[in-house]
Amino acid sequence: MRRRTCVHLLLFVTNLLALGGLIIFSTIAEHKRYLYRRSIRPLEEPYCERCPTVTESDVHLFFNCPLAQGTWSALGFAPNPAIVRQPWLLCLSADLPEQVHVDVIPLLLWHIWKARNAMIFDHIDSTPRDIIRRVVQDIDAWSCRFNQLKPDLLVWKTWLQSCY
Repeated sequence: MRRRTCVHLLLFVTNLLALGGLIIFSTIAEHKRYLYRRSIRPLEEPYCERCPTVTESDVHLFFNCPLAQGTWSALGFAPNPAIVRQPWLLCLSADLPEQVHVDVIPLLLWHIWKARNAMIFDHIDSTPRDIIRRVVQDIDAWSCRFNQLKPDLLVWKTWLQSCY
């Protein structure tokens, strides 16, 4: 049952990302309009909050922004931005169990996204260490859902903890 849920989640994420990034780009565009309506940022300002001269995009946000680069670097990994719409292809370490790979990688991307939102809306600047720590906290919180795969998840958790 667990494997089936992961496959369905993976297919859902794949479908979202396979739309040519329209979901991510439209989400970023929606955020920009929301920020404009709340008088937080001018509508024509399409720049990254951390990199004022760089246009915000999915590739920049998840791979090229200094926060994302720092996070990937802390994990000892230099991802290829060409696979931004295929995050399941990210391979962090050959020693990590594949069974929960499709759960942990999107969790890392999710926390990079949340750090971006915290910077914009709450003026809270996160560090790569903060992101990795939050991923570990989420792994703890959700580990009860991984009955048969708990040992695999524990390997990931231990490895992530060694990175911060």
